This record gives sequence, C-alpha cells and structure tokens, in this order.
Amino acid sequence: MRLRILLGSLAVVACDSKGAVNREDLQSRPTGPAEKFGATLVLVERLPIASAAVIVVRRVTDKPSNLIALSAQHATPGALGAGIQALVLSRQVDGEMPRRDTSIVIMEEATPKAWQGTDQGAQAAKEIDDLKRAPIRQIPGFGPARAREINLTPGKP
Repeated sequence: MRLRILLGSLAVVACDSKGAVNREDLQSRPTGPAEKFGATLVLVERLPIASAAVIVVRRVTDKPSNLIALSAQHATPGALGAGIQALVLSRQVDGEMPRRDTSIVIMEEATPKAWQGTDQGAQAAKEIDDLKRAPIRQIPGFGPARAREINLTPGKP
C-alpha cells in the first residue's frame, strides 16, 4: 500500500544531530520530478524526546536512512501525517540524500489538510495497524522496535 503525500502548510527547522540550526540548510534546492521513495516506520514505547509526537530521522550512511518514528502514545494518522509532511519537506530542502544526519522533532500531530475528503486518513490508520503487528527488529538509534517499510509517492503541494 502507498500513501500519497499531499502537503499542506508545515514549518520545519533543520537541525543537525546535536540540535544546532544551520540557516543555509533552510534554503530550498531543486530536487527534480516527484518520484516514489521509501521510508521506515518505527514504533517505540517512548521517543527519546518524551513530549514529541513524532521524530523524522534522515541519515547519510546508517540504514535505514529515512525514518518516521512514532511513540505508542502518538501512533495516530495525525502523527504519521505530520511525519510524512516533514520528511517530504526535508527532501525538498536537502534533496534525496541529506548532507548530514538530520532529526526533525515534531511536537504536535497534524493531519494534512489535503487528506480531507480522501481515504488517506484511513490508509494511514491501516499503515499504523500493520506497524503494530510488524516484527521487532534492531533500529540504530532506537534499539529494538517494531518497524516496517512503506513507499511514499509525493503529490503536488
């Protein structure tokens, strides 16, 4: 199953792994035509930042390289939607491969406005249900966690 990414408005600050913001990273770079790309959904009991709804991680060398990490408390279509939006925006800013490892911490759930009137919320709920039944595997930076791969197809903003 694929989720179609339809961006609403989202503000994201690019941070390195130590949380430092680099202003030049916020300037958009062209990324070419929208193509499918993979991401790994990760379900953990608690995120490293307890108050976060979702954390998106992009890695240069470690695999998996695109992660959307959800806590058990925030495993909802709104949290997944916020994570997808952040990942897409990060790819628009940094391109297919980031220059350095990047973490995006999202504090609130945000169902994309473009999902309204579509079946995307139901598809996101199914993805989360599948994630809750996924096998546990070792995820660098998160430890043992339920994880599964998804394919995302960007839509027009």
